[in-house]
Amino acid sequence: MDPAGQPSGLAQRGSQAIAGLAERAQRLAFGLLVAAATVCGAVLLLGVAATSGAVRTAWLIVGGVSAAVAVGAAYWSYRSLGLVIARAAGIRRSLGE
Repeated sequence: MDPAGQPSGLAQRGSQAIAGLAERAQRLAFGLLVAAATVCGAVLLLGVAATSGAVRTAWLIVGGVSAAVAVGAAYWSYRSLGLVIARAAGIRRSLGE
């Protein structure tokens, strides 16, 4: 804090920089989420179309679980960055911006 009791400009700029980077990363994570969902869905459907019988059942189980894990991980990344942005906004409010 400066002598007048106000937060320093450096702290404000730092919190703005963190929030800006987190917002960019969240946009990238959303793109990753969309890409993961699209690719996993397409590959799962392609595998179903290309197989039959017991192999198709195994493909649905293994491929479905793999697709769910991939899309879930991409969503977790997207959601976590949203929490970082919310925390950065709280820090900026506490600094008086």
